[in-house]
Amino acid sequence: MTIQHTDLIIEREYGSQDWQRYNKKIWDQIYTTVPEPLLFENFLYNYATQITDGQYTGGSWEIVEIKRGGFYFRPVANQKWNVTSMAYQSEHEITSDAFGLALSIIVFSNYQSSPERYSDYLTELYGNCRDLAFDDNAAHPENDIIFKLID
Repeated sequence: MTIQHTDLIIEREYGSQDWQRYNKKIWDQIYTTVPEPLLFENFLYNYATQITDGQYTGGSWEIVEIKRGGFYFRPVANQKWNVTSMAYQSEHEITSDAFGLALSIIVFSNYQSSPERYSDYLTELYGNCRDLAFDDNAAHPENDIIFKLID
């Protein structure tokens, strides 16, 4: 049996009661475990704008649960995103799922660049997202682009 990337995540219907409960749980965790949580949220939106060279101008996000633990953020808008890899000086078109996963990896890592914002919780989330993107048995279909974005 072949394992697909989608077998490793739990997707909830946007706006449903289950989705609302899960979102509240995650944001409660963020606000109680992450130093300066409002700054954290701002990091997410600023990096989204930066790596899309301004294509991202706001919008709703959902939280996708990883079955092995953790989660990642993903834009609700199911569209293709034009992203730029600064390290590789290259542009790519990716899905909302790959964009959200790459962005979450970047934010979970870069937010902790100063010691006063270090969080064991974010370190664990970073590892969970990275493992999901590059899983040996079910790597994300766009893992090559995700790698170029996070490298």
